[in-house]
Amino acid sequence: MTHIISMSSVSYMSVLSYRIEPVCSAAKPLYSRDLLSVEVIYKGPSSVVTETQCGQLVVVTNSQRGLVPGGLQISDKDFALFSKTVSVHQHVSLGDFFQDHTLTPRPDLTLTQNNLDQTYLAQALLIAQMSSTVSAQMFKNLISQDAKRISALIGAGPGATPTGDDMLTGALAACLATGDEKTFKSLSRIVRNKLMNTTRASRHQLSWAYQRQFASVHLKLIDQMSCKQPPTDVIENAKRIGHTSGIDFLLGFLVQSVQILKIKESKCQQAI
Repeated sequence: MTHIISMSSVSYMSVLSYRIEPVCSAAKPLYSRDLLSVEVIYKGPSSVVTETQCGQLVVVTNSQRGLVPGGLQISDKDFALFSKTVSVHQHVSLGDFFQDHTLTPRPDLTLTQNNLDQTYLAQALLIAQMSSTVSAQMFKNLISQDAKRISALIGAGPGATPTGDDMLTGALAACLATGDEKTFKSLSRIVRNKLMNTTRASRHQLSWAYQRQFASVHLKLIDQMSCKQPPTDVIENAKRIGHTSGIDFLLGFLVQSVQILKIKESKCQQAI
């Protein structure tokens, strides 16, 4: 089961030899020396996405966005200053900017199986759908389990991380949270094969997802559902993540997990 992660006093950065995990298993490890010159490729209200000279992404976030796999989280005050200082396409030195920050251990962002209730999740899904702008076709594509239709979700929709990608990230999380390794591997294979069809920021997110690593805010949402917090509260928390990224992730998670749990229930009944 995942654990709710408190980020209130955590600061991530140092010019020491701090190792950041690679974006994908084939990429080389990233060290602080690689952060001397990075390009800003996206700037949002709670995250700044940068790319190193070797092509790896490092996402700098504030406390609202939480820690992202392979990324750095800094205080809201420092993030506001950093965001104000940099602009898209600018080359900056992260090492210079964060040199006064103290290196602290990172929490484990690996998602493992959770105790999830099918009735609760189905109720949450109905409420979430009422406040969603996700098209019916996207829902059908995800539910279909058809490789071609799921592939169509990759890169679909607006934003630095398009709607379809956020839904697929949620779906991958659902496979792990429900213990469905077979579907997780199948879905991961589809995502890997079509990864170049989407944005660099989404490739970063999806690459970590099929390595079982998720943003701390996503893990918190799953913990809240595992603890059966009121669905309306969970949905409101999801809405605070990005423009629509949080609710899109939640919808993908709910659709996939409800479907998996229904299939498991059906098999159990047949076995009796």
